Amino acid sequence: RRDKFAYAARVLFYSHFLWRLIRILLSFVLTHFFTMDLSHVLSYANLSRLVKDTEYAVRGRIVEEAQKIVKAGKAKDPFEMIFCNIGNPQSLGQLPITFFRSVLSMCMIPTPLREKLKSLGEEATGLPADVFKRAEKYHEIMAHGFGAYSDSRGFAGIREEVAAFIDERDKMEKLIADNPSVQLNRTTMDDVFLTDGASPGIQKVLQLVIADPSVGVMLPIPQYPLYSATVTLLGGKIVPYYMAEDVEVEGEKRWSLREEELEKEYEKAVSEGTKVRALVVINPGNPTGQCLTEKDMRLIVDFCQKKRMVLLADEVYQTNIYRKGAKFVSFRRIVEEMTIEDYPRFSNFELFSFHSVSKGMLGECGLRGGYCHVRGIAPEVIDELYKLMSIGLCSNTVGQVCMGLMVNPPKPGDDSYELYLKEYDDQFNSLARRAKTLSAALNKMEGITCNDIEGAMYAFPRVSIPEWRQQEAKDLGMSPDLHYCLFILRNAHIVIVNGSGFRQEEGTFHFRTTILPSEKDIDRVIERLGNANREYMTTHKQL
Repeated sequence: RRDKFAYAARVLFYSHFLWRLIRILLSFVLTHFFTMDLSHVLSYANLSRLVKDTEYAVRGRIVEEAQKIVKAGKAKDPFEMIFCNIGNPQSLGQLPITFFRSVLSMCMIPTPLREKLKSLGEEATGLPADVFKRAEKYHEIMAHGFGAYSDSRGFAGIREEVAAFIDERDKMEKLIADNPSVQLNRTTMDDVFLTDGASPGIQKVLQLVIADPSVGVMLPIPQYPLYSATVTLLGGKIVPYYMAEDVEVEGEKRWSLREEELEKEYEKAVSEGTKVRALVVINPGNPTGQCLTEKDMRLIVDFCQKKRMVLLADEVYQTNIYRKGAKFVSFRRIVEEMTIEDYPRFSNFELFSFHSVSKGMLGECGLRGGYCHVRGIAPEVIDELYKLMSIGLCSNTVGQVCMGLMVNPPKPGDDSYELYLKEYDDQFNSLARRAKTLSAALNKMEGITCNDIEGAMYAFPRVSIPEWRQQEAKDLGMSPDLHYCLFILRNAHIVIVNGSGFRQEEGTFHFRTTILPSEKDIDRVIERLGNANREYMTTHKQL
């Protein structure tokens, strides 16, 4: 009997233990498999508001739809899809400069192979002696080759090339010699930061400027969306100043600056509690293609000095000037002239200038080479900019060498000079012809007016969109100019960008298109654009 009692006790104990174990396992299963949250930790709902508020129309909805059309195989016409939305010259057939690519090639290959090719001579390789000479120079500058990090500001030897270019362009030696009583400073390599194209330099300078959400930056409207996107992303305030579209300058209508507009927008921002700390200028203009007069440039410098603002001068299109008789003048040059005229008022004027290998006659967008030049900036601020650059370690070394080549091309007497000059001039003259052809053609299209394309790589024509089309766009929940650009895309397979993506005066509609389709293609692009525009203006064909 005692054994039976012990057995029953053991059964009861183990049954109780087993039941508790089953309850625990059941609770675990129910909790972790039936009530587990399988949604993403990072979702659109909990993303940074600043990221969600940031817009970049150049690669926005229209480009996304164009890519879908291409992927679906619906673009079967002779051109396929023409991407006129972005200044990407080589994607539309522009050829690179032979000397630049030859030097880059010789820099990239191992030294023994380069030496072997050099020993074969020009007749066997097709490479002139100055290509090898320049490649060897850059190998000395880089010390450890393309594959090693450089100083976060860029290779010292290439920064010296950039500094020399800036002073030669601005004729500083003559200014200094002619004005011995005025303290003028030559550019040194310490005033230059090499960057992955102009954009990262611009973004980092804006990062310095926007200290808190009350800081505002004055942007020209229309503007390149990099600026509005970056200011938004950094939590700053956009202070727009509107360019006038129909100002008479030397008997022609041009996009131009209005002094009263600068004053009005500045005072409005200050009255709302904004600390306006910087002003951006794009010259030649993107998207408008205007070239500012020296009078307007002086007005901007004087305005910034009076209001105690830093000036950011985006000058990446400085060699893309097509207006007859016009020559590029940098803001740095204007500041030095004003320093001489009103010394010492402008001697410490604070200026950041930007340039790039992506534009001009190079069009080397993918190589990502650029520079930021500082003038009059406090040493401790330059140190902070250096720190920001250091976080990214350094800009890519191929882009740095390409920048060195751009600012220091072959000179008269060099083996490669004649070919370089021919390729450069041919490219410039072709762009000038295309600019003239496109603006003339746009002005013949129904409902479109376009100022002459004075510089850069774009036209920014104004479109008179019919009221019934505006209503159609409203019913679809989009802006009228986006509606227009989508119609052109779907009916002509041409990718252009709606003007609202660059901002524009209320009640006006524009689009931006590049002048980059090749000369053999430009007439047919114009024909397709004209046909689609006519259809949009005169028929009730739906989007």
